Amino acid sequence: MRALLMACLAAVLCVDVAKSLTCYTCTNQTSNDQCLTTSPCTKNETACATIVEKKGAGESYCHELPLL
Repeated sequence: MRALLMACLAAVLCVDVAKSLTCYTCTNQTSNDQCLTTSPCTKNETACATIVEKKGAGESYCHELPLL
């Protein structure tokens, strides 16, 4: 019985806790250097992507969006 208890304890100590993917998010920023807010992704999202949109006369804005 003691051996079983020790084996269970060892198994619990060796289990790694899974962590969710976290992406930096921002809107209306001119570069990724200004994207400092983090947001956790859902369990279906597996990666992050940067989308840059050109608006107006040469203005660009970065958006950090998780990929589905």
